Amino acid sequence: RLLLPQGRYGKCPYMSPEVYISRSAFDGFALDVWASGCIMYNLLTGQFLFHEPYPLDVMFRYFVMAKGLSNNPINERTVEVMMDVFQNDANVSDRQPLLTRAMCHIQLSATATLLLENMFAINPVHRYALADCMESSWGQGEDRLWLDPANRPNQ
Repeated sequence: RLLLPQGRYGKCPYMSPEVYISRSAFDGFALDVWASGCIMYNLLTGQFLFHEPYPLDVMFRYFVMAKGLSNNPINERTVEVMMDVFQNDANVSDRQPLLTRAMCHIQLSATATLLLENMFAINPVHRYALADCMESSWGQGEDRLWLDPANRPNQ
């Protein structure tokens, strides 16, 4: 079911790229999966994955576009973004947030990371549907919701 764009509504850290750009009709269900991935990431790490779903946002460019949020995060694109952030003085303010989020990812389980990677597919056609999320290993409870218990604060 496609929805016609009606402007930008919602908060950017939860917004999908197709809504942020808002030029053509988009799938409302794919949008919900994206927003659910943003919420899941925030609950698991205590961080927002990005500020805006747009290539100028370094976090979006690294973790979503370059697939830095995956079980195999080092590739040509992630190295290219890292080089840009750490060699360009204009990006000094992006260094610590990028490292902080990267450290959070180390604590995410492989099943949570795989689910998030598929929830954050840029192309909505390739994005997991709700049924895919529920049938994933993480969705089936083969993993715990929490980060590594050794790193969890004492309760």
